[in-house]
Amino acid sequence: MENSDPLTFFSAYERALQLNGIDGADWPKFLASCLTKKANKILAGLTLDQCRNYAACKGAILTYFHLDAAAYFQRFRQARKQTDETFQMFRTRITDYYTYFIESKQIKTLEALKDAIVAEQILSVLPSDTKQFVLSKQSQSADDCCKVADLHLQMARTTGAPQFQGTAQNPSPPAGRKPMGEPGMHLRPKGPSRGVLIGLTVTKVTRPIRPNRMQ
Repeated sequence: MENSDPLTFFSAYERALQLNGIDGADWPKFLASCLTKKANKILAGLTLDQCRNYAACKGAILTYFHLDAAAYFQRFRQARKQTDETFQMFRTRITDYYTYFIESKQIKTLEALKDAIVAEQILSVLPSDTKQFVLSKQSQSADDCCKVADLHLQMARTTGAPQFQGTAQNPSPPAGRKPMGEPGMHLRPKGPSRGVLIGLTVTKVTRPIRPNRMQ
């Protein structure tokens, strides 16, 4: 087992035992010999009854490596085919990611699956601070995510914190108007007439033309 990818290990481990016709109740017996020292230390912290339960052993190891439903879904979305694997192997890998996601969320119905996917999509578009706030409240459903996110944005408006869309520091000039230039920019009038600098706008001053008197 490699510390970097315990999901791949469990997928290969379970498939190998299934191919050899090993009963699921005996899976924990072969697990310790395939794990790293760090992973075996995790099992050492479990009770004897828990060590006899494969799901408990697997859950403890994945929890230690911070692999929860969100991590499974992220790996599913970000997975890319490796150069040393076929498309069949790639399909198996991402199917395992998605299966782990469903199992960790304890999804049993199509309605629950739909709600979970919508909730993940909502989380993916939230700004980082709002997303962390929603996750800290352990929101489970899409509706809960929306309520907590709206609460955070309302709190931000009340306290004067930066809003969702942010504030443009250099806003674009209105349509039809030219930019006035950068601060500290000196504009000098061209031509023979004298110029008066007011702010950043140059106003030309010309002498009025007087009509010649008739002789």
